[in-house]
Amino acid sequence: MDKTDLKEFERIKVEDTKIVDKSKIKDVSDDGIDDSVLSNLTIDQLTYMLEYEDHSPEIVERIKYYIKLKK
Repeated sequence: MDKTDLKEFERIKVEDTKIVDKSKIKDVSDDGIDDSVLSNLTIDQLTYMLEYEDHSPEIVERIKYYIKLKK
């Protein structure tokens, strides 16, 4: 390593990585999901939400309700 590389390396400060608390994000992400949004989704979209996305138990029950309603 030459001096410029060493100076550049010392200039960069690395901070610890923090884990995101999903419970705090969930409140924000579930706010936009209401009955009008769920009623306009297809069965495939609702199934995807149920299987692959993390939602509160209330949202999960509403997703199941709309899947049953559309079948």
